[in-house]
Amino acid sequence: MYPGGGACQSGPGSVNCNIYLAKEDVALNAGPSGAALVDGQTYYFAVLSPGGQPAPEPGAADLLSSDNYTERMFSFSGGALNYSGGHDVNGDLIRLMPYNDTPNKGGVYILAICSVPADYDGIQDIPASDCKYDAFKVRGSTGCVTDCPAGNLDYAVLKYYDANTNGVRDNNEVLIAGWTMLFRDKDLDLTLDFGSTTANINAPLTFSFPTGNYEFTELLPASGWFNTDPGTLALTKDAVAGQTVEFGNACVGAGGGLTLGFWSNRNGQALVGSTDLALLVSLNLRSANGNAFDPANYASFRTWILSATATNMAYMLSAQLAAMELNVFNGSVSGSALVYAPGAVGANAAGFITISALMAEANTELGVHGLTTTAGATRTYQEALKNALDRANNNLNFVQATPCAFSFATN
Repeated sequence: MYPGGGACQSGPGSVNCNIYLAKEDVALNAGPSGAALVDGQTYYFAVLSPGGQPAPEPGAADLLSSDNYTERMFSFSGGALNYSGGHDVNGDLIRLMPYNDTPNKGGVYILAICSVPADYDGIQDIPASDCKYDAFKVRGSTGCVTDCPAGNLDYAVLKYYDANTNGVRDNNEVLIAGWTMLFRDKDLDLTLDFGSTTANINAPLTFSFPTGNYEFTELLPASGWFNTDPGTLALTKDAVAGQTVEFGNACVGAGGGLTLGFWSNRNGQALVGSTDLALLVSLNLRSANGNAFDPANYASFRTWILSATATNMAYMLSAQLAAMELNVFNGSVSGSALVYAPGAVGANAAGFITISALMAEANTELGVHGLTTTAGATRTYQEALKNALDRANNNLNFVQATPCAFSFATN
């Protein structure tokens, strides 16, 4: 199907249009490049109400086309359309009118294109297997009598940067321009791609479609970005007008982390004094055998951190915790910084937690379980904490104060 009069409502760049302003705007592309029909074969088209799609002729209960089937027969030869019926024609486009309003409350119609046998007399049925079907929707076009929807639905879609990862658009959080949104018409089982141009609160991405069942979703960049309100990712709007759909995201990157390697080299040694050692002694650090580790001097600390392995997960978690504690103590990382830490008990619904809370959680866990060499829930939990601290020490998972650059993978 292609739009008549340029009235396609399926969004920017649509080729196969499925949503229209009016019944008169719907046309069939009968050319070979549009429909891949067989050269020399005769066809007819029919508009039906949705539901089951039996063969549309003759006199099918769901038939909405109001003229004789002979007015809807066509063929083409050598790329040229052959049509002599009464419908408006523009090149290879045949307008579908006249047809009656659909009884479907969402304004959904079905177009059938069927092969006509050489001996067809307008009486015998044509198997549904000889027909192809496509759905389309017309705004404000419904023949429902009771429990009818109230007009079109208007939506506004906002994309914002959720700097505090709380899943709520706060007053100081900026909107993001150029983010690709997806809009799905569940009645048509049709997903449309819209490029958002949202630049400020007064310029949301807006939609207006017939009342029905819809979903709004968003694309995610290939890496570095996370949803902070995943509950809105498949937000169905059914017969509710004037809604604003908000999507929040945060991106991660550097935050001042210094690695285990830093704290074991001369640069780290220059920063570790008696107060740093006292801090490390106050923690529930563990050794390879699960015993408590309390460094008496930098040399013992260096040997311990360089020897850390995950055979005992508590040992490797201890090493990552020690490095991050020194990062915060020496001012390279803020304890209030948010990091992505899936699996941490204290993480919010989107998986983010402050560095201070993550360190406290790891230290508490090490105080309870010092030897975790066997697979199980405890080792898995410690590994999640270790991974989060490791990524933070390597400057990979800190929530950024402002939106990062982004792009979307193309198929």
